Amino acid sequence: MKIAEIYQKYPVPPNLQEHMLRVCVVTEFIQKHWKGIEKLDWNMIYQAALLHDMGNIVRLDLENHPEFLGKEQKNIAFWQEQKKKNIKRFGTDDHKATESILKELSFNKKLISLIFDMGFANSIKIKNNNNWPVKILYYADSRTLPRGFGTLKERMEEAVSRRPLLAKIDDFDELVAASFEVEKQVQNKLDIPLSEITNKSIRINKKFLQIKV
Repeated sequence: MKIAEIYQKYPVPPNLQEHMLRVCVVTEFIQKHWKGIEKLDWNMIYQAALLHDMGNIVRLDLENHPEFLGKEQKNIAFWQEQKKKNIKRFGTDDHKATESILKELSFNKKLISLIFDMGFANSIKIKNNNNWPVKILYYADSRTLPRGFGTLKERMEEAVSRRPLLAKIDDFDELVAASFEVEKQVQNKLDIPLSEITNKSIRINKKFLQIKV
């Protein structure tokens, strides 16, 4: 099944589609400039990037932020109904919703594990291990903003402004510090500065919608 078909089968709002496509574009940038000796399954990394937020519709605040739908804002009633259907079917936890969707699609455990190992809460673990697919995915996700690409610092600030309680977790400072260490680790594997990831240098590419999983 192609990514585009999955996005239709489980209706994914345009803003979430764009986010996952942006993460995929950053992973492509990293692949193009990779100088590491590690042999990685880049196709699986792309797949994980394009599927990692499949269930996030259950926590979208469409009532207060309908602008996130972009041109689809005119169809907000449809997306509100899709949100209700997903909550009824999968619950309000976006991670559990994503996991349920991926299992329904019978994806292999390695792909699912890759997706759930890349979260902010795992950043210390990500820093300390040599799981490069997870490092790459976590970093790529950390360079995307709601409306484009940004620095790691900008992403951290944006996340806290959107979810203030995030900054109050006990090990928040350590998790942030680990994220910046991951950035250094990724940079050491590339032949180009990561600062080259900007809204001018890379753009969403819908060719990734044709990837088969």
